[in-house]
Amino acid sequence: MPENGQYAFFEFSIESFSACGFKLENISLDLHKSSFKENIVTEYEKKFSELGCPIYRLEARIS
Repeated sequence: MPENGQYAFFEFSIESFSACGFKLENISLDLHKSSFKENIVTEYEKKFSELGCPIYRLEARIS
């Protein structure tokens, strides 16, 4: 999936979580360049990171 397609899905996710009343925290548009230290790298994440794709991340909590 092209990088812009990945971002479009992430943006859709942010909008959807927000519309459903979730509180969003710790949003990152490039996890590996962020200060977040508690990450466990998944096989999917490793694959796309090696292709140069940024890894998006957020925490969604029910308000």
